Amino acid sequence: MAFTTFVNGTTADADEVNANFKQVLQVYTADGFDSSKAWNGAGTAYTEGSHEMDEIPAASVTGCTYVKITIFGLCYHNGNSGTSGMSSEIKIQVQELGGSYADDMAYQTIFMNGITEKSFKSLPTTTWYHTLTAGEIANGLQFKIWSKSNVSGRDTGNAGTCSYDNVQTVISVVP
Repeated sequence: MAFTTFVNGTTADADEVNANFKQVLQVYTADGFDSSKAWNGAGTAYTEGSHEMDEIPAASVTGCTYVKITIFGLCYHNGNSGTSGMSSEIKIQVQELGGSYADDMAYQTIFMNGITEKSFKSLPTTTWYHTLTAGEIANGLQFKIWSKSNVSGRDTGNAGTCSYDNVQTVISVVP
């Protein structure tokens, strides 16, 4: 992918201009990193889900500086008696092709419900910019996305449920 710098007095055609905008590499709408936890006991409980996104070859990031990841999800928190807190979290890991995964964005809470006996839905959007390394530009890279659903309580009671569902995840390159 080549980006063009334009100077005053030059005329650009549509192909040259369009090449300078971010290009979508992957759109993921499946449930690979969804998580859901039902809880009816004391203490804290959670569950995680993860999904490896498609490999991004080096040719797809040549001339780029960043990869943009946008995650649009649905959080549902159903707090019954005995549940005192719920949270949904997202984590993004990256690996240079041929390497191993490391946290790029550690778990971040994207929705929290601390109200007992109330149910909530939220549609949070998480946007993350990954700065490409020289190795990733030369060899390509791959992302792994995680969600975590947490339920905590103060005593035993009726089950509370906390879930995170991926609606759409988009990976694109940015010059």
